[in-house]
Amino acid sequence: MAAKGKLYWYKELFLEYVRMNFLTAIEYRASFFMQVFGMILNDIALLFFWWVLFQRVNAIKGWEIKDVFTIYAVVAAGFGLATGFFGNVTRLSTMINRGELDYYLTLPKSPLLNLLISKMSFSAWGDFLFGIFVYLFLVHGSFSGLLLFILVSTISSLIFVSFLIIISSLTFYFESGEILAQELTEAIISFSLYPASIFPQEIKIILFTFVPAALIGYLPAVILKSFSLKYFLFLLFFLILFMFLGITLFYRGMRRYASGSVYGPKI
Repeated sequence: MAAKGKLYWYKELFLEYVRMNFLTAIEYRASFFMQVFGMILNDIALLFFWWVLFQRVNAIKGWEIKDVFTIYAVVAAGFGLATGFFGNVTRLSTMINRGELDYYLTLPKSPLLNLLISKMSFSAWGDFLFGIFVYLFLVHGSFSGLLLFILVSTISSLIFVSFLIIISSLTFYFESGEILAQELTEAIISFSLYPASIFPQEIKIILFTFVPAALIGYLPAVILKSFSLKYFLFLLFFLILFMFLGITLFYRGMRRYASGSVYGPKI
């Protein structure tokens, strides 16, 4: 009963933050829609280069243009969900380094959850809508396919968030942790947009472990291309593993946290 009550509390907290963040977005609706539209244009430009490439070749290591579009759709939707709901996750290492966690430590229950969901990235919803559009109209038009797409994109987003918590928590231990976290964030976003099959075996191992870009784009796309329960369970295993490591490293790192005497969240 206690665990059930705790989950209910977290759900209510999450939904309340989502409501407040969307109310804020509506309050600044011009900025909100401009950022959403701008991100959609940016995503279209990135996808255009692949379209030009596939006008010259039929496939790359067995991956056709439709398959690459699937990767882009998953990564865009997953990144949109990650930074749309957990807007502070990309700033976590900076906040740790600057001692900006004080405010969240005064809040009840989970400081980490409060920190992550207290901010929304407006442009993230452009990524999410773009991903949905690409999958529906350029990849797969069925309702059942869309449901699976949303499921694997959600798992992809949570793996991304968990990995960012892991690398950001290194800032508690190393002065250069913030720089490392920023570099790894850029790396995982960049490599997630490419099929892992085009890389040598050594790089593939890295893309499934230390920089798990393949778990964010490639593997979800493989599951959507031809559903495999084995691969789906493999994806879930890494999600649970990364969530455990992220939460553990963050709260252990909190023991080393040095306050920056900052009160109130940064806007």
